[in-house]
Amino acid sequence: MTVLVAFDTGIREFHGNRIFDPAVAAKYPGAMPAVRLHRGAEREGFSLITSDVYLRERKGERGLLLSDMHSRTAERLIRLGLVPAASVCAESPIVAYDFYHNLEKYSRNYPHVFYFRGMRERVTSPATQFHVHYFTQSRKEIMPGAPPWRERDFLVMVASNKRAFPRRKVHNLKDLRREWIRRRDPWMASDLYEERLRAIAHFSRYPDFHLYGFGWNEEADSGGGGEISRSLKRSCRGTTPDKLATVAGHKFSLCFENTRFPGYVTEKIFDCFFAGTIPVYLGAPDIEEFVPAGTFVDSSRFSAYDDLNEYLRGMSEGDAHRMIDRIRAFLGSPDFEKFHEESYARSMVDVFRSVAKAAGLHGL
Repeated sequence: MTVLVAFDTGIREFHGNRIFDPAVAAKYPGAMPAVRLHRGAEREGFSLITSDVYLRERKGERGLLLSDMHSRTAERLIRLGLVPAASVCAESPIVAYDFYHNLEKYSRNYPHVFYFRGMRERVTSPATQFHVHYFTQSRKEIMPGAPPWRERDFLVMVASNKRAFPRRKVHNLKDLRREWIRRRDPWMASDLYEERLRAIAHFSRYPDFHLYGFGWNEEADSGGGGEISRSLKRSCRGTTPDKLATVAGHKFSLCFENTRFPGYVTEKIFDCFFAGTIPVYLGAPDIEEFVPAGTFVDSSRFSAYDDLNEYLRGMSEGDAHRMIDRIRAFLGSPDFEKFHEESYARSMVDVFRSVAKAAGLHGL
């Protein structure tokens, strides 16, 4: 007999078991591994459903809880008798500020947590096992069909225009709490949005730099003619229907994470790898413990963007191909396997099996 697992997610687009639909998951970075987990769990005797389906159709049944971070719904599910199995976090401290700020308290609910490395210091319960979360990927190799090096444009950035903390007035207690956490918690100081704008402002001076993504045109139009507005108007090409194909048309890609946080290595650098383009990376301070040196250009090692620009333009075609060869070797190595969705699914099913056995759920 199968063991039920309720997956609690606060993203409404994923409710109704839609997160397990490949057509839906493919629209959201980092969501496809849920499809692989659903299939792998089913083969091992676990029936994975979203928490809203559980509350609507199967409320009262015994089973396990897998939580996307932690929420009031998760607390309700625990009170209803679901056994907490694991908490997973794939969001940055800048966005999920309340969760990170209360991490010590929230993580105590779970015997297993899958979090970015920097979060370990606030997971203090001896009953909670910390697993380093690797931002899961569905691909394993460079896609075919990239243009020859000499035919590519110079530099691209593909990123949405998102301000981590919009300049909003405090209208209610929720806003007040947000601003209090922002000013008090040292993890909130790692926002790289302004650095991204500085890079755009510099490279927009060159016609062979291209910017793609949602929201940049709107900021350019509302900028009142300032330097940032002018730089966006010079470089912005709108949105792109195929990120990898767009990135593959360039030699280099500015690849800035949303935050500079230990272990926070997301899809951004891997999308460059899969496109066969050299990433110019800024983000996790421990990046070389996750991705080998020689597969990317570390932007933090340059004191000025003029120096970075000179370095990139001076890279020979031979050196570039050797770097791409190292990227290809990394994608085929055991070190990359930790990032692949197959590894994630295996690890999570092992947790389900262990927690279900301890709770006496097998054989119900």
